[in-house]
Amino acid sequence: MKTSSITTKQYYYIFVAISILGVLSIVAALYFGNARLSEANKSTSVLLAERDVAREKLSRLTTVSSQANEAEAFEKTVTAIIPKSKEQQSLVAEIIYKATSEADIRTNQITSFSFSGDNTDTLGDLSGTTQLTSPSGVYEYPFSVSISEISYAQLLKLFTEIESNQRLIQVSNADITPNGATAGSLDVNLVMKAYVQP
Repeated sequence: MKTSSITTKQYYYIFVAISILGVLSIVAALYFGNARLSEANKSTSVLLAERDVAREKLSRLTTVSSQANEAEAFEKTVTAIIPKSKEQQSLVAEIIYKATSEADIRTNQITSFSFSGDNTDTLGDLSGTTQLTSPSGVYEYPFSVSISEISYAQLLKLFTEIESNQRLIQVSNADITPNGATAGSLDVNLVMKAYVQP
């Protein structure tokens, strides 16, 4: 039997061939790995762009939702200031019971409370109102209240309460006279206007 022996020169060629194959496989791995990383990078870029678009949409939706809530709150405030209906009972309660009681005016000091609008031909929610030319669609609803034997401090407190009322109420005339029976007290007749926007 013949044994084959590999010479040093053959070892050298085998080593060079294996080294070349190793280098080629490393280059091929780098090339294909780079291609895969570029592909993944493109996918990541697309995903990041989609994320940014989704964030922008969410931000816009949040802004629109906030604006809708602000518009709704604004509408509620306007409706509280200028209600859609006369709300006569509420108006009487706010003036007679709330404002006067806060000003320490007793109910028996209120000598009269009357509504005095021009539009008495119309029945319903606009009876007793007068349509304003500006702003359009707003009606004024005049009424008057007479109070006897109140002090100057009570009168100022009453004006403060009327002014701080959530509903818009305007005092168009105030007739203030000294009370002849009680020294230092006043008799007051207030002509006021509330507003309605049906």
